[in-house]
Amino acid sequence: MKTFLFILLQVAFCTLLVAQAKIKAADIPAVVKKSLQEKYPEAIKIKWTREGAGYEADFDFKDSEISVTLDPQGQIIETEQEIEFSALPDAIRVYMQKNFSGKKIKETTTITDSKGTINFEVAVKKIDLIFDKSGALLKKITL
Repeated sequence: MKTFLFILLQVAFCTLLVAQAKIKAADIPAVVKKSLQEKYPEAIKIKWTREGAGYEADFDFKDSEISVTLDPQGQIIETEQEIEFSALPDAIRVYMQKNFSGKKIKETTTITDSKGTINFEVAVKKIDLIFDKSGALLKKITL
């Protein structure tokens, strides 16, 4: 039984690694690359990875770092854009100051889904906090 669980964990870990593996631009379907190019024509330093059944493009665009997840047909599923802490809604900044005072904030981003819903992510140490646009905490993810 222990051997079975060990093998199962290894398979799951390898699957996760493959799902996040970097891939060459030449291996990305043309429709996916075209969709990204149409939406972000000035994107530079594009790095592609697999994201589940789709693709994720990380790139620089107009002095900002952006990550876009696309399905195999080129439809944008989600966009993450790095923002300054000061650009967060007041309620999120107050929450962070109250609950994470003195902690180094690694990253702050906006997350926009395919329906246009905007949420915010704040990464602190090994924790990602997801807030809605009103500042309500939606999720706390321990990494």
